[in-house]
Amino acid sequence: MRRLCVILAAVLLLGWAGCRETPAPRQGEAPAPRPSGPAKIQVPGCENVWALQGGLISGGEPRGEAAYRALAALGVKTILSVDGARPDAEAARKFGIRYVHLPIGYDGIKRDRGLEIARVARDLPRPLYVHCHHGKHRGPAAAATALVALGEATCDEAASWMKKAGTSQDYWGLYADVKAFRATAQEIDAADGSFPEANVVAGLTKAMTEIDLRWENLALAREAGWAAPPDHPDIDPAHEVLQVRELFRELARDQAVQKRPEDFRVLLSEAEQSAADLETTVRSRDQAGADAARTRLDDTCKRCHQAYRNSPSGR
Repeated sequence: MRRLCVILAAVLLLGWAGCRETPAPRQGEAPAPRPSGPAKIQVPGCENVWALQGGLISGGEPRGEAAYRALAALGVKTILSVDGARPDAEAARKFGIRYVHLPIGYDGIKRDRGLEIARVARDLPRPLYVHCHHGKHRGPAAAATALVALGEATCDEAASWMKKAGTSQDYWGLYADVKAFRATAQEIDAADGSFPEANVVAGLTKAMTEIDLRWENLALAREAGWAAPPDHPDIDPAHEVLQVRELFRELARDQAVQKRPEDFRVLLSEAEQSAADLETTVRSRDQAGADAARTRLDDTCKRCHQAYRNSPSGR
């Protein structure tokens, strides 16, 4: 049955992509014919897979050799990961697939990175499989950015498809950046074309710096009763704590973090859970619950800092 699903998906995809194995057209050239709309397809070892126009596919991280074999059966020539985890490029190479790694965050897509993503979609062979971890948020946003940049979809069409893919409206930074993205052929030409197989991923120090910045914003929101502070209307408390939660989650998947002592990883898990509780209470406007969750998170962070940051032996 799985083999049949892959065959049917390949027929659909190749029909949309025109069996294209050459680089996508540069901006200004005639775009590939558009299908009637994105279609969800089943690919063994990959979650939430969608076939898009022009030979683009969006989905979750390929898991295991069967996933790469299935992608190869679909004709996939290039995989673009926007996830934080280091991709398994060696497994992809066994099936003649090239990996490119351009990580993005949940808070949005920086313009330089958006241009790099567009260049991958324009210059490298398709079908192109774009993925994050589960294929719901960052991956669809990256694929949507490429479609918009290359004139293969309007901003509204791209945002509409992101909703179908399950991209949460809570990640409004992703939606905002896709809707605002514009690029000329010259700007894409000037983007980094090194197409790294494995990029430098934000480490523990950088992630903690980002968490500290979000924490400062949350302190202001708490003083305002867990609402946007009057003098900082741009601070969305729920969005800030969502970013904190995702940063903790991404850290837990970092290879270097996974090698740390078990107690450190337990504290990290506790912090992620407290951040999730804080997000829930903030969204439900439960000020007392938010205060309690924030206190638990603060306590967990202090215990971790005392054991692993403040002590030379813990570094």
